Amino acid sequence: MSAAYYQYQLHQLIQPFPSCSLVSADGALLASNDLSREILTTTRLVAFQIVKKYLNPKPLDLFVMNDPENGGYSLSKLIFVAAIDANLYLIWDETNNLIDFKIPPTPLYEKNVKNSFVWKALVENNENSAELASFFENEKMKVDVAARQSELVKNLALPKSQSHWLKATQEIFEQQFSNKAMGSFDGQFKTPTNQLLKLKYTAEEKQNIKLISLDFTNTGLGTTYHAASHVVESGLVQKLVQFYQVEKFLTQSILDKIKIILPPKSIASKAHPTGRYNQEIQTTCGQLCQHNLTQLNSQLRKSAVSFEIDSELCLELKAHGKNFNLQFQGKTILLPGFEQLIQDQFIKISRMQKTDHGFQLQFRILKTEVEHLKITTRLGGVKTDEVITVNDSALGSELVKLQTGDEVSLKWMY
Repeated sequence: MSAAYYQYQLHQLIQPFPSCSLVSADGALLASNDLSREILTTTRLVAFQIVKKYLNPKPLDLFVMNDPENGGYSLSKLIFVAAIDANLYLIWDETNNLIDFKIPPTPLYEKNVKNSFVWKALVENNENSAELASFFENEKMKVDVAARQSELVKNLALPKSQSHWLKATQEIFEQQFSNKAMGSFDGQFKTPTNQLLKLKYTAEEKQNIKLISLDFTNTGLGTTYHAASHVVESGLVQKLVQFYQVEKFLTQSILDKIKIILPPKSIASKAHPTGRYNQEIQTTCGQLCQHNLTQLNSQLRKSAVSFEIDSELCLELKAHGKNFNLQFQGKTILLPGFEQLIQDQFIKISRMQKTDHGFQLQFRILKTEVEHLKITTRLGGVKTDEVITVNDSALGSELVKLQTGDEVSLKWMY
């Protein structure tokens, strides 16, 4: 089977999963989809290794987990692991804001049958049992549809075809690597806790072996502000494959060329109990990596150029038990699900305007089911008291409880 046809079949299988990984039985990455804002490239691989080590997944089994301190990303980000063949495993993640508790690696289905004990504890005893049942059953249906493509799955699971594909992606990466500058560049950033996040990027070739290293040595210890190593690694890997233009070819062959050095218990390697700062630190490290890549490959490279983080603000509006995200980064404004809030008459828009210089949004709370507005990410010196007001008063904390009649105003300038 040609590498091009193998890649086509990979795409056919994982297309329905916007954030997923496909691996062989020994954990070698064959394909990765990373189309969500939260990047879980290596997080999913860690989850697979945990499930494989302790639970020995078999075809027709389905496992779920979310513990941010043990291979997960956040409580609401659920990671699923399923063997669709003895030599082909699918790992994917989906958000469910009804989940606000830890789920260790857990068998949801065994041999295609619901685990009644787990289902009762996780779903039936929950106040949102109907919604959760529908959610988990839908995830099971998605992987069943993938597994039923028997001929496709059989082809992708062939060890010989996998080996050929991994070799092809290695050759593509090495060609792209040769088109970029080699050497090293250092960058650093002072975190909101006044600690240094230091990163040295190196691209080199030794004895015809092309290698990339990302070294966080001398980064500050994680005290209150920190994220898991696999979270940081996920963001860095994506920056690298985008820079080298090999996003569609990300496999174990490319991962093996990347060495990431993270001091233990540092800002960039210590898991947070709830994943509170995962998105923020992942974004920061990704921007710092991009800065180093740009400087190393710039014809006007200057060692004295300092890193300045791009401004970014992410908010969470909780309504009727669900979280709606408001994302602001430069001229990019994302308000997923906002139309649903308006349609269900949870809020009423008073003003929404985008100009060449900024974006303004003002809305009134119409129902008691709208619970709070919470800051989840704040980067680049964003002054929230100038961006967000509730009833003409600046936010006094990271989370503000909302009531019927409250007027929320957002003014994002760029």
